[in-house]
Amino acid sequence: MKKVLSVFLMALVFGPGFGQSNGWEWQNPLPTGFQLNDTHVFDAQNTIAVGAVGIVLKTSNGGTTWDSQSSGTTIGLRSVHFTDAQTGWAVGDSGTILKTSNGGSTWSPQSSGTSYYELSSVHFTDAQTGWVVGEGSTILKTSNGGTTWSPQNSGTTDWLTSVHFTDAQTGWVVGGGSIILKTTTGGTTWSPQNSGTTNWLTSVHFTDAQTGWAVGGDIQLGGIILKTSNGGTTWSPQISVTTEDLFSVHFTDAQTGWAVGQTGTILKTSNGGTTWSPQSSGTTIGLRSVHFTDAQTGWAVGSVGIILKTSNGGTTWSHQSSGTINWLYSVHFTDAQTGWAVGDGGTIVKTSNGGSTWSLQSSGTTIGLRSVHFADAQTGWAVSGDFPLAGTILKTTTGGTTWSLQSSGTQYYLISVHFTDAQTGWAVGWSGTILKTSNGGTTWSSQSSGTSNQLWSVHFTDAQTGWAVGESGTILKTSNGGTTWSPQSSGTIGWLNSVHFTDAQTGWAVGEGGIVLKTSNSGATWSRQSSGTNRRINSVYFTDAQTGWAVGDRGTILKTSNGGTTWSPQISGTIQFLHEVHFTDAQTGWVVGESGTILKTSTGGNPVSIRSLVSVPAFSMYPNPAVESIYLKTESSILQTSLIDALGKEQAAFPDHENRLDIRHLKPGLYWLKVKTRFGVSVQKVVKR
Repeated sequence: MKKVLSVFLMALVFGPGFGQSNGWEWQNPLPTGFQLNDTHVFDAQNTIAVGAVGIVLKTSNGGTTWDSQSSGTTIGLRSVHFTDAQTGWAVGDSGTILKTSNGGSTWSPQSSGTSYYELSSVHFTDAQTGWVVGEGSTILKTSNGGTTWSPQNSGTTDWLTSVHFTDAQTGWVVGGGSIILKTTTGGTTWSPQNSGTTNWLTSVHFTDAQTGWAVGGDIQLGGIILKTSNGGTTWSPQISVTTEDLFSVHFTDAQTGWAVGQTGTILKTSNGGTTWSPQSSGTTIGLRSVHFTDAQTGWAVGSVGIILKTSNGGTTWSHQSSGTINWLYSVHFTDAQTGWAVGDGGTIVKTSNGGSTWSLQSSGTTIGLRSVHFADAQTGWAVSGDFPLAGTILKTTTGGTTWSLQSSGTQYYLISVHFTDAQTGWAVGWSGTILKTSNGGTTWSSQSSGTSNQLWSVHFTDAQTGWAVGESGTILKTSNGGTTWSPQSSGTIGWLNSVHFTDAQTGWAVGEGGIVLKTSNSGATWSRQSSGTNRRINSVYFTDAQTGWAVGDRGTILKTSNGGTTWSPQISGTIQFLHEVHFTDAQTGWVVGESGTILKTSTGGNPVSIRSLVSVPAFSMYPNPAVESIYLKTESSILQTSLIDALGKEQAAFPDHENRLDIRHLKPGLYWLKVKTRFGVSVQKVVKR
């Protein structure tokens, strides 16, 4: 234990990125919006799940809360397997193999011998002996807990998707091209078995050396389920009662099992697969993995971070993930606490605490909403760009408690809305549509844009001066509140998705292929800035003439501190498409995007390292390690005290002047204790047992 702790502490001090918040924190959906590919259930309280961008989640209270664990990688993880509550492995893309010896609190990389192939599945028979399979017919074996991995000859060129062993000698692998392989020599030799199908098999599970199942999918036959009762000598098809591909199968005994797949499909059998019955998952989201600890308690995980749990054998499944997963296209805050985001399906969510929680509001429509803007904390508008009710405009005067439909007078899609006060606003959209209201939206009148190009964004600096941008490099300006709009030369034919000005002279427009344009003369001329990316940029926002952010596809976030002369990438922690960015000051901002993504920063998006904190004057504490309480002694009165976990997130804050800290509610592990006095801030490591 002492050696493990020593290694852990070294990783904290010297490891890349330790003690460092990326600068952007995930707010919605929770606990994650990333696809979860596999789950392993220890017992009714403890479960772990892995997925895209190296995410590892664990619950120790039956799923009431899920904690993110630091995998040390942003590479996608495909499979996870534990031999006991402490010892486990996760595998994934680029030949990634990780091992944990402390229940997932920390993960260490192991050398797979390949950095090219995706590893799809991992299975161990004991703490020393395990196999990994994947792309390129890869089969790897370890006999020393993963210290070394040796390739085995599969005898095939197919992609291998799943591996399962019943003992150290006997195992099966399934994969593409209907392949089923069996070994009775611990993998020294593998023999093909006749699956009786020509389609992909995605998962295999055995309850003993004779009885097993494999599942997959077929575009014509739908979900495929095969069973063997003689160790795979023969495989017989079972009636799956679904047209959806199946991705995972798990049995608790020779009679009771489940299979999950596309569009929220869950099937159960209580007679070894003679009959399979659909269960109501309550979702249409694809499920990638299912695992049970007994005949009653199990979890299923899948796309956009969905987590389902059952405590009655699947009769009912409850959602453990929360928040919207509809795409969000726009976000607006009236102050650092109060904001709204809108998106697909008429989704409107509101926060009154800076995004710590987001609550769904009733928009009264299922039409997708593309833009939201508030004039004050009570008065706001949202506009729509979805068929068949294009031209939808909604207004609230109750902070979003109720929304009422306004008559836009157009059937064209509306993409962007902007108000300069509670009465005066504009909306723009397809076919050059520009609408204006001078009475808070009671009536909207059409303005002549002079173009039929689609307009994607509108921004005004005062009631007279504004710009709209859009298709084929279109930039329009008005100096008379929109009575007339004049084209400006953008110097590009690329689509422009967003425009923002800090004053009547200084503004930016962004768009396709990483385009960033700037003007310092009210748009008379626009000059190209180097964004450093060729990805589409969807939104730009500046808090002053020097400081701004741009966001776009594949998790792109860029920041400038010199008016755009240079743009630096920030770590978003996601690969989701990001659609809009909004800041209330130079430190506090939000981004929204694909699959309900909401990110927040309180640091201007800049990473914050615990090591950068002032470390004088020192304080003393005891005991360390601690179980229930920590006692502090300082030379000055304590102003603020907090405990920060290994991911740089605050897990506990304590009252001013408090010298005894109650830590009974914290999980065991290593933390940083940060103490602020009038002389400065000091940080020390503390271990909670």
